[in-house]
Amino acid sequence: MINQSYLGISKKIQPLAIIDHFLNPFNQAIKYSLGDHEIMIALTKRAQQAMEELDQALLIEMQLYFSCMVKKRVLFHKKPSNDYSMVNNKLGITFTCVQSNECSPEEFADKQPEKRTLNSKASLNMHPKNLQIDYKNKEWVAEFSI
Repeated sequence: MINQSYLGISKKIQPLAIIDHFLNPFNQAIKYSLGDHEIMIALTKRAQQAMEELDQALLIEMQLYFSCMVKKRVLFHKKPSNDYSMVNNKLGITFTCVQSNECSPEEFADKQPEKRTLNSKASLNMHPKNLQIDYKNKEWVAEFSI
């Protein structure tokens, strides 16, 4: 991703990201039930190819991170740290809402520490709708929408 800053300019204003999206569209879509809610998982061709070469499943945690501001994060794990829902033998997904330790810009930018997982009624009513997965420069990248 070209601009990974916390309050960065959106992708719509980045010409290189638009060109990359045009050249590498999300060409496979999987409709999957995560709990009681459907999520649409989209993969680029290069993500599909990289996933086929994996020895173990790619584990993706979609995380809604509450700190001074709310941030959507996508974390890739090698070992399961949460309960994952296996989409297929190559992909497992989970969604969590977490609260940070403190509201400190330096601490947030450096470590993004987690204090606890949120299990309130409001947090349990939030669900991801879409997950887009790509593989760029030998790294997994993904984003999701709620």
